[in-house]
Amino acid sequence: MRLRACPWTGPSADDFDVPRAQAAAANPDGDPKDQPGPGIVLPDGQSCLFLDGSVEVASQSSRLWASNGAFAPALLGFTSTWQNTVDFNVETYNRTAIGDVTTRLELSAQTGQAEQVKAAWLQISNVVLGNRTSFYDVWTADEFTFHAFAPNQSTNMIAGVFNMSDATTLVVSLEDPLYRRATVSGYGPSGVPDLVARTHSYLGNWQLVLSAGTHVTPLQAGPLVASTASIFGAASQASLRHALKNDADQDNSYAILQIGAAYHAPGYLGINNPSSSLPISLPGIFGASVAERANGWNGSAVVSWAWTDKLRSAGFVTFTSLNVPTANGGVTLRGTRSAANLTYDPVSNIEITGEVGFSTFNSTAAIIPNTRQTSFILSAKHSFP
Repeated sequence: MRLRACPWTGPSADDFDVPRAQAAAANPDGDPKDQPGPGIVLPDGQSCLFLDGSVEVASQSSRLWASNGAFAPALLGFTSTWQNTVDFNVETYNRTAIGDVTTRLELSAQTGQAEQVKAAWLQISNVVLGNRTSFYDVWTADEFTFHAFAPNQSTNMIAGVFNMSDATTLVVSLEDPLYRRATVSGYGPSGVPDLVARTHSYLGNWQLVLSAGTHVTPLQAGPLVASTASIFGAASQASLRHALKNDADQDNSYAILQIGAAYHAPGYLGINNPSSSLPISLPGIFGASVAERANGWNGSAVVSWAWTDKLRSAGFVTFTSLNVPTANGGVTLRGTRSAANLTYDPVSNIEITGEVGFSTFNSTAAIIPNTRQTSFILSAKHSFP
């Protein structure tokens, strides 16, 4: 059997809700899926197989200070960590009478951890189901290397996309509520999925993404908690992206402003996911009946700029404020995180990045220490094909 090159290029996962006007502007020569891709035709003669992935080696050095407000910050220690990450992805793509059919499996192996499935999903026309990045999340800090030290960001879901116009799409998704849990104990059996909706509007050099989600937290039954007790919450978010004019590299030159708020749904503020760039973690002393009643907001500002076709920088700053109700009136938690990096591409598909970071965490409760941390990360990454 002789292998045949695929006559198509498989779609990106990020293309699911891209408005038609944006796709046309980004590809003036036609739909890139109509161009031959780096894949082979499977024995059925109808489907294409694509393989891609990356190998990344990263070293992080950090210093951590902590205090409880009564004493000056004390240096707790200096740590140095190596993280080797191998990602391997398998994708199939076929054109059928009911629309494009895509499957994708993303596997990852990291130092000191068992291999894991990062994502596994099936897309049929305008419907996707499986495990992938939440449609509530917009900016996920992909420009920064600290995500190499963070956990997986995928959740189980079923979603559909609708073209409201050439410039606007709407996604409606049912997602696994376990992904948004903000603490570790006090939960009852979960049965109600989160309902997430997001609109994506293309306005030339501007993109506006509006997201909203609902969340139901079932509480563990106990002496003071009825067996049917639940907490109902919701969250919303707005993300505005502006493409900066840059002849050196237009794709890597942009600015992003994002702001979100949550009522009885703190998991939507990135509480459980350090890769979201928002570093607050709720202490285990807060059970679900307390933690999931927290209210708060967050904001992020991001700038990426390409100095040449081989050299680019990115920087961001975020702020999160959260109020956790308690018997004594409540605890306020505030966290900030920032980072700046410089990335050099000596040849195609190879990136070398140096990144500095700074984060703070402050609490009004004496039992929760205030902390600040500085870090430096050096990484090298090779992607294929």
